[in-house]
Amino acid sequence: MSIFKALRKFWKKIYVDPRRHAFIRKWGLPMMVKFDEIMREQGIPYTLVYGTLLGAVREKGFIKHDNDIDVAVWADSNVSALEAALTKTGFKLCRRITVDNGEFGKEETYKYNHVYIDIFYFYHNHDDIYNGTVFFNQPGCRNWSESIRKHGGLKVVQLMLPLRKETEYVPFEDIQLPITTSALDFVEARYGENWRIPDPTFVYPKLGDVNYVERPDKIGIIKRF
Repeated sequence: MSIFKALRKFWKKIYVDPRRHAFIRKWGLPMMVKFDEIMREQGIPYTLVYGTLLGAVREKGFIKHDNDIDVAVWADSNVSALEAALTKTGFKLCRRITVDNGEFGKEETYKYNHVYIDIFYFYHNHDDIYNGTVFFNQPGCRNWSESIRKHGGLKVVQLMLPLRKETEYVPFEDIQLPITTSALDFVEARYGENWRIPDPTFVYPKLGDVNYVERPDKIGIIKRF
């Protein structure tokens, strides 16, 4: 490991991550109340996913090491006015990653009062199984910047996860937030059968043993705002 990389990792551990943890505890819930209002107004169904969903079903709130919020939107929803509605209310679009111009995969990151929220778009596969995407460094590359410079974008991994469109509101800290009715199937498919036991070694986007496939025929294109 280079000295620069070691210093960056140390700085992230002692400053960046604790700062983001503090922000999400202070402003995370007010931000989700506002986000939920916008999604209801726009008529766009969504659900908590990944670490935020895991927290909802296991902790009834944020998991200990979470420092952002993860939600999913079904890609066939009418999301054409979503960016305008969010930015009008104070959400700042920071980054968008697309695969095949968003026809195969899309992920957006917004910031609101120092808290980041990732919106993951899921695409229908079959029955109640939907495809999502996660992104990695390209083989032989140390980071995203090198992946973009050498390959034009990021390595794409396709997830296949149960994600019913039906949702229900459940307690999350002292508010109510929506989760898919296949929430338990989702977290087990993503994190394994021992998902009820906290894994201190987990670092997103660590993959499990099943429910994903690498897609060397695809590339993730990043646009920063």
